[in-house]
Amino acid sequence: MTSKKASDTKIIPLPKPKIRSRYSLERGLFERRSIREYTRKPISLEALAQLLWSCQGITAADGLRATPSAGAVYPLESYAAVERVEGLPAGIYRYFPGPGVNEHHLQLVKRGRCGEELLALTTKQDFIKTVAVNILLATVTSHMAKEYGEELAPRFVHMEMGHAAQNVHLQAEALGLGSVAVGYLQEKKVAVLIGCEAEPQYMISIGVKKR
Repeated sequence: MTSKKASDTKIIPLPKPKIRSRYSLERGLFERRSIREYTRKPISLEALAQLLWSCQGITAADGLRATPSAGAVYPLESYAAVERVEGLPAGIYRYFPGPGVNEHHLQLVKRGRCGEELLALTTKQDFIKTVAVNILLATVTSHMAKEYGEELAPRFVHMEMGHAAQNVHLQAEALGLGSVAVGYLQEKKVAVLIGCEAEPQYMISIGVKKR
């Protein structure tokens, strides 16, 4: 289904993340694998909230987040291209952390599934349209450049993107879900598709593993 631009800025509050579980970090590091075969089963809204929080959630009253950022600039924008999430219509949503600790919400950007369109603009691997959600990380390098200059900014932005992505992969594993990184994106076309002015550079496909 072709996605349609939202005519409003619908805000969807997300469930608060859990900060404790019985799943250890060490187990996640040991068991994490890139998964490319998925069922078409949905994931819960709570799982989506947990995944997005692990990427950019606010974890301290002074605004610090779950991932390190040079100078606490936080030049990343996170988008969820939702295919199958319980209680959430398919569409493209931008993730906003805050304003308080463990508070966060989504803003609807476009309605409808966009798996087919993402498939054509990325690696053309079928899992992109069978997963529950594709999380896209976009960068605003100019924000970092204001603090650290044009030479260092790209390095710091790419470091932060790696931190955020690894958090998501490990969180997916802890939730019993599969994930896989997608590095090839037609950036300008993907930016138009998801309705952002930043530069989409990394996508994480997440869903229920096919046993």
